[in-house]
Amino acid sequence: MSDMRLIEKLKQFVFDNKTNSCLPYINLTNDNQYAGWVNASGSNGVNLPLKLNLMKEWDMFCLFVLASAWSRTGPWENAVYFVDVLRMTFNNTKNIDIKTLRKDCDAFVQKHGHLLEDKGKIRKRLAFRTDLYPSLKVLCQNWNKIQQNIDKSSKSGVWEDFVRYIREIKGLGSGERKMNMKIALILRELRCQNVYNGIPGDLCCVADARVKEAYTNEIGYLPNAYPCFIRASRQIYKDFGDLYDIPAFAYNDYKQRVRKNDER
Repeated sequence: MSDMRLIEKLKQFVFDNKTNSCLPYINLTNDNQYAGWVNASGSNGVNLPLKLNLMKEWDMFCLFVLASAWSRTGPWENAVYFVDVLRMTFNNTKNIDIKTLRKDCDAFVQKHGHLLEDKGKIRKRLAFRTDLYPSLKVLCQNWNKIQQNIDKSSKSGVWEDFVRYIREIKGLGSGERKMNMKIALILRELRCQNVYNGIPGDLCCVADARVKEAYTNEIGYLPNAYPCFIRASRQIYKDFGDLYDIPAFAYNDYKQRVRKNDER
């Protein structure tokens, strides 16, 4: 059973910090609705490294690239700036050239990597994993079918079918692995921007390592996110509703704030 008192405190922490530029993942609208991580319309939108309009096909494709890049180890900034370079270099799926992208990524790291670190924009030096490029190829090869399956689920209202489809594509994770938890990120961002009707909120919560740690340490029981994220996502949504996994993700920052207040 989840600790409901802590859940309410975490929700309030998110509401109280919606204009805190040090916590850019808390991206709320003026009426305290979660705007999405890649949406520039929220209270912290100006501070987010990516601003995607998911009504546009190219921006939606970039969301899938982001989710794929996050489906492996390493600081989240690596995935964000990889997508940033992709968007600066190309503007549609048809003109992507992997060799050109590799060259531009290497140049970006050499020119901007240390500056981003020095300015506190990233925690560690940028390093684009080599397995990002094969995953990008896989996405390009499957993009038309991905769109067809999204449209199919939008018409039928059975979004679990899309989850099953995308989970079967090898290579969207590291090496030949499949994507799992970050499918929830894709659905969450599409739902937040109202791109499709009927995406259920309980499929939109990302049970990543930080969220699982928060549940293990204090919030309560969380079903295993493997082999499929759905059971974990449904529990998180039951606890936090349309704030999704954000309050649980904020647990470490909340605990630090409590600790500082206790020391005063």
